[in-house]
Amino acid sequence: MNHLLAAIGALYLCSFAVMAQATTLQFTARADNTLYQDPTGSLSNGSGQYLFVGQNSTGNIRRALLAFDIAAIPLGSRVTDVQLRLVSSQSNGTSPIAVALHRVALNWGEGASV
Repeated sequence: MNHLLAAIGALYLCSFAVMAQATTLQFTARADNTLYQDPTGSLSNGSGQYLFVGQNSTGNIRRALLAFDIAAIPLGSRVTDVQLRLVSSQSNGTSPIAVALHRVALNWGEGASV
């Protein structure tokens, strides 16, 4: 399955439905990066225009990282719904691909790499 979702750009919003006052908050990513599969783990695209996810035509894997500053959610709130909206601007496949979300425990740099 050679699919590369090239460009989850322009819009990545995370919406949280917060109970108490039934408020909806929207957050734009404060940081992003694409990790490129590499034996040393040292390649990424931190300042490019797009994010890449999936497998490219040579079989190398790309993983996108997004960070949101959720400090605006009041303490004691109960989050009842979260939606992540990504916009694809290019793909080299015609079939949809599954994209999984995972928590990242450490900060990362965006750097000047493209």
